[in-house]
Amino acid sequence: MHHFKGPSWQSQRDDSLITAKKTAESPRAGTIPELLLTVDSHTGTGLLGNVAYISRLLTSGGAAPAGACTDGATTSVPYGAVYVFWAAKR
Repeated sequence: MHHFKGPSWQSQRDDSLITAKKTAESPRAGTIPELLLTVDSHTGTGLLGNVAYISRLLTSGGAAPAGACTDGATTSVPYGAVYVFWAAKR
């Protein structure tokens, strides 16, 4: 599975693609929040074809670094999470 900006997920097995929007958020101290996302678009009918919701759970890392931002600069912040994909019954 490939996860990228959008947020989006694309199956490397069959190229099916979904995008989602945040439905609910549960803050966690020192890390990015856990999320419930609702899928708002599908491309393809493969592995992700029936996914309706995504849960981001057990997050670690990902919090913005301390200090001021520099205009035009970018930085990477590692994080970990478990993503659960909830599909409608076929």
